[in-house]
Parts: sequence; C-alpha cells; structure tokens
Amino acid sequence: MLENLYTTKMSMDKRKLQNRFSKIRSKNGRISKLMALIIFVIILLVMACVSVIIAANMKSDEYAMTENEFLEYVRHPIGSVMAEPHYVDDTRLIFHYGSGLFVMNHKTGEIQFMMSLPKFNVSQNQQGSNILDVRIDKDGKYAYLSSAGALDEIEGYDEYIINLDSGKVKKGSVPERAELFKGKRDTFTTVQNPVGFYSNGCIVHGDKTYYLTSTTGKVKDIELVAVDNSTNEIHVQYLFHGDSEGKKLYAPADIKDIASVELLAGGIRYPLLVENGHKEIEKAFAEAKEIKGGTGCPFEADLVFTKNNGEKGFVAIATDSCAVYRSGKTYYDYSTGDNSTLLGLFGLDAETLHALTFNKADIENAELAVRGFFEAFDKSDLETMKTLVTNDFIADGYIGDYGMCYGMTRATLGTMQGISINEFLQYYSSKPKEQRVAFSENDLMLLKANAYELKVYTVVVTAESNIKGEDKPPFQREFFVICKKQNNGSWLVHKLDG
Repeated sequence: MLENLYTTKMSMDKRKLQNRFSKIRSKNGRISKLMALIIFVIILLVMACVSVIIAANMKSDEYAMTENEFLEYVRHPIGSVMAEPHYVDDTRLIFHYGSGLFVMNHKTGEIQFMMSLPKFNVSQNQQGSNILDVRIDKDGKYAYLSSAGALDEIEGYDEYIINLDSGKVKKGSVPERAELFKGKRDTFTTVQNPVGFYSNGCIVHGDKTYYLTSTTGKVKDIELVAVDNSTNEIHVQYLFHGDSEGKKLYAPADIKDIASVELLAGGIRYPLLVENGHKEIEKAFAEAKEIKGGTGCPFEADLVFTKNNGEKGFVAIATDSCAVYRSGKTYYDYSTGDNSTLLGLFGLDAETLHALTFNKADIENAELAVRGFFEAFDKSDLETMKTLVTNDFIADGYIGDYGMCYGMTRATLGTMQGISINEFLQYYSSKPKEQRVAFSENDLMLLKANAYELKVYTVVVTAESNIKGEDKPPFQREFFVICKKQNNGSWLVHKLDG
C-alpha cells in the first residue's frame, strides 16, 4: 500500500516535471526561433551593407581593358575623330579614344590604368547627338564619366566616379563641391601649325601645351606632342606601340645590357627559341646604320627588349623581307641580307610574319576606292570622282578642262592588280628621265617613308577621249593608280602614272 502510494506520488511528481519541462522547452523554442530570426536579419543587413560597399567601390578590374583587348584595340585605324586629352600635369596624362580610357605617366611611358569604356553603361560616342562626357578634378585624382546629349537618348545611362589613384569605381555624379580641371583649350586656336591628325582639344600646363596626334592614322601610333609656349619647339613621343607595358622607344645606343627579347606581331608574343639569341640581336641592332631618305617597308611588328635592370624598350621591325627597323621617324639597316636570320630566332619567316600583320581591311577599302573611282569615271561623273580623290590629286591637275581626267573623258575598268610600292618605285626609276614627271625626288622620298599608308594597283581600262563632239574610237590604256590612306582610316585615289 505504501509502495503503491509512493509509486503514485512519484508518478504525479513525474507528470508535473514533464509538464514543466514541456513548458520550458516551448518557451525556449520560441526564444531560440526569435534569436535565430534576429541573427538572420542581422546577417542579411550585414550582407546588404557589404554589397552596397562593394557596389559603391568596385575595383577597376571590373572595367579594366585586358591585355588581349588592348592588343586588338591598338591594331585599329583611327576613325573620323582623334583621341582626346582630358588632363595633363608634370607626370600624369589622362585621355580617351574609342573604347579605351587611359591614365599614363607620360614621363616614363607607364600605363597606370586602362579602362574598357564598353564595360561602363555610358555613351560610347565622341561625336553625334549623344556623346561620352569625361571630366577630371583639378588634381587629376578623380575622373567623372557621364553621357551628354538629347535627354531621350541618354536617360538609360549611368554616371561613374573613378578614383585614379586606387582604380576604384563607383556609380555617382560629380560632387557639388568638386573642383574640376580647367586647363583644356581648343587646339586649332591655341597651337600654331599643329602636326598630323590632331586632337580637337589641347591641355595648357605650365609653360607647355599638350595635344594628341597621329601621322599614320593608326591607334598604335598615337603621339603626345608637347609645345614650348615661348619657343614653339615641340617634343613628340609615342604613347603606346602595340604593347600594354610601359616601354621606351629605343635608338641603337639604347640597345645594350639586354636580358631578353620578344617579338610582338598580330597581337601574339613570340619568345626567342635560340639560346643567347638576345645577344645576337643586341649586337646587330646596336650596330645598325641609319638609312637616309626613309624606306618603303611596312612596320607592323615590334621587338620588345628587357634590360638586366628590368627596363623595357622597343623598336618596330619591317614586316616584309627587309632587315630594317624603325625608331620613331628614323630607319636603321641591321643586316646586309634579309630578315630571315632574325625571324628564325623566333621560329618565324617573312611569309608567316606578313600573314600575321596583313591588314585585310585596308586592302579591301583601298580596292573599293579604286573601283568606286572608275564606276564614276565610266559615267564621266567628274563631281563624284572629285569626292574619291585626295586634294593633291586635284591640285596636280589630273582632272582638267573639257571634262577630262588624265587625258580621258571616260574610262571603264577592265583588270586591276595590286603590286608593292617597291615594285612601282623600281619601275618608275627605270623610266627615261624626261618621262619621270609625275613625282619629284621629294615625292619619291615621301612615298618610301609612307609606304605603309599607300597601295599601288596596275589597271587596264577601256578609255575614250572625245571632246567637243569629236568621235574617236575607244582604246585600251594601262597605268598605275596609287591610293593613300587618310587620317580617318578611309582610302582615296592619290596619284596616276603610266
């Protein structure tokens, strides 16, 4: 009985304890869930804040132009608008062209940042009804990107602030208290006799005025011109030459203490395949002799030198079979033979190198210019013909009186064959002196020096030269047509000879 009572007592106490534990578990469960919910909310808030911070301070890697993108970028011709400078001080240069925004140390040639503008949600145009607007603060530490133009065309674009020291990018407008750089001027009214295809804007800093130019119409050959405001003396330097690394333009005297050499062609790097090949190149290039009067070779590849102290330099090498290199506007012959020995050190030959650097677009556009010229000539449409030729062509009197061009009133193109500038010059020099009237000696020097922007074709036409009602039978005529590349990348008929 006592035992049963005791058992019952314990059972009752057990039930009470179980009820209490259930209540405690229930209460603790609600607290645990509440705490978990609070912690979860805190985590979400932290993640949101981190996301905001990351979004507000995105690294330049998000917008950087990669090396491959850069190598493709510099191969393009310059269009109808030149690159534009936005800031210059004693060392820093900020400019943009097309898809690239660049921050450089113009003293050392080092590219500090390369931004790919298509990765920003801004207008990509330099002219037109909507354009990219680039502003720099007075100290050259921040760039502000936005779009300007008709509101209905720019309403979907964003604005950005770039820290030019750290490379961080965030979305945002120009701060109200920001002091902007005000040293930009109009090149045409500020600079006396600017050279080449020059930028619309220039930068006045200290005792110098800076503008960008190109004498070849190629992105890779964009130059920075510094004009001394008191003497008008100019200093010209290439900004980049087909490579994203900061490099110096080397003359023969600079080619010493070389640790390695690589060849850069068609956006591809070729290392030396021969042991101590860099020593062979160093000797040949350091002892190279200057070529007076220039050369007709194309220069579409670079040799990039690295010295023992880490300094980099480059020269442009001929991409035909000539053993010639170019340093700026000076040409050097580094061998009595051809370039087969040099190219062999990299596992290449002249034919392969030419294929790597062959600009198919230029060939196609030059041919289109010739065909367009003769389509208009076939209709005796001199006004259209005048739009397809250079000013020199007209000034030289190729288009004359009585609706005639080169002694013909009408010409129908039959065959057309491209030849090298060297082949043409060889033919021209073989003509009797009294027949060499189309080109002066100075003209020939210019043709040699600028061969990379010229295309020559032999054409056969069926021609007429009827004037004042004369009825003469058609005749065949063969002559040379020389096309010249313009600063905007287009091609025009430049000279005729036959």
